[in-house]
Amino acid sequence: MTRARRRLLALAAALVLVLSACAPVAQFARDVLDTSDGATLSYMLRTESTLPGLVFDAGPAPALGAILIARGSELEVLGIPDGVLCNATPELVDCRLGDVLERAYVYLTGRSVAASVTYRREGEPRVYQTFAR
Repeated sequence: MTRARRRLLALAAALVLVLSACAPVAQFARDVLDTSDGATLSYMLRTESTLPGLVFDAGPAPALGAILIARGSELEVLGIPDGVLCNATPELVDCRLGDVLERAYVYLTGRSVAASVTYRREGEPRVYQTFAR
């Protein structure tokens, strides 16, 4: 990657972060940056039978080395799958989901939660990212 291209990407990333304080711009930026190939990350609302949180669906093939990052305020992890390691503060939740073959549920609460999962596919060096919707 050329030096000019790296600078342009760094500038674009900085611009996205600055503008993301505005909700419509943040939604547009999320859609532009989303590189999912069929995997999804969805918000789950609290119901009588389930806790609130996020569900990551790997999609058509296993998602390898999946990492979930959630940012917000007053974040609290309520439950995670067996074998998942999460580091959590009131502003950041970082969960190492590992290789995800089916749906992975991370139960949490908080305010203004924005989340994404990065992962890759077998035989591919490319890293994919999907944002919670």
